[in-house]
Amino acid sequence: MRGHIHTGVVCETATVVIEDVRCRPECCECGAEEVTTHPVFAFVRSGVFVKHVGSREIVGDTNQVVFFDQNRPYRVSHPVAGGDDCTSFTFTEAAVRDVLSVCAPGRAEADSHVLLTDRTPSEPCAALVQQQFRKLACNGGMDSIAIDEISLTLLARLLRSTERQSGDPGSHARSNTRIAHRRLARDAQLYLASSFRESLDLVGIANAVDISPFQLCRVFRRETGWTVHKYLVRLRLRAALEALGEGHEDLTSLALDLGFSSHAHLCDSFRTEFGITPSAARTGLTVAQIRKLSKNLEA
Repeated sequence: MRGHIHTGVVCETATVVIEDVRCRPECCECGAEEVTTHPVFAFVRSGVFVKHVGSREIVGDTNQVVFFDQNRPYRVSHPVAGGDDCTSFTFTEAAVRDVLSVCAPGRAEADSHVLLTDRTPSEPCAALVQQQFRKLACNGGMDSIAIDEISLTLLARLLRSTERQSGDPGSHARSNTRIAHRRLARDAQLYLASSFRESLDLVGIANAVDISPFQLCRVFRRETGWTVHKYLVRLRLRAALEALGEGHEDLTSLALDLGFSSHAHLCDSFRTEFGITPSAARTGLTVAQIRKLSKNLEA
């Protein structure tokens, strides 16, 4: 195993292996080609990386869930210093095809790849379920049946989300324009992921990626599905979710460190995003509460 990647198994069942993956590369360049033998999806808990598949570049930050399809080569780079921390879910092919047969029957017939996608947005409910689920599993607080049920529910929600995105609203644009827009959105995502703790404004962000503010707003929303402001706020809130999961107690200092104006601003934004208070996230939900919350993923 490469020295800059460290993994630790959180839990393992006959259906899924959940691991914490810590990557601290020595340089920002692409690593060697890699391939997985089973379908994997990864929640980015902190940091950022870029997954390269052919000519495509997929930004993996805390607003994204990144997929790694079996037998599909890829490379990874880290253009932003600091590496990344992820929680990966590695499923059996049979489990993924079973979920696909319900969520996307046509895709379940693929021969060599089952996911056939690179990423999907990390929705608030899915991010919260994953974080609280991991916290309990790390402490040995869940049995294998609960682990499988919640993991498969998460997978189904993520695959449904990729189905909703399958119609590309910009597919009519010329190829060169589409490529340029994707690169611009990628550059903006990387800038936001590296700077979200700072005091930012739209002009400064646009200048950083060499485009006008209006063009940035238009292209970023079309390529990511989010406004620049929403993307930035969600990066900050997911950083708060991770810090609270690690037991951070001083909400005022956390709020100011993440770019919120006050303790109240963080608490209100957090409750709106995740449906629970920061203190509840820090204390941790029970298995019953996580099961109840995961039912929202089935909608």
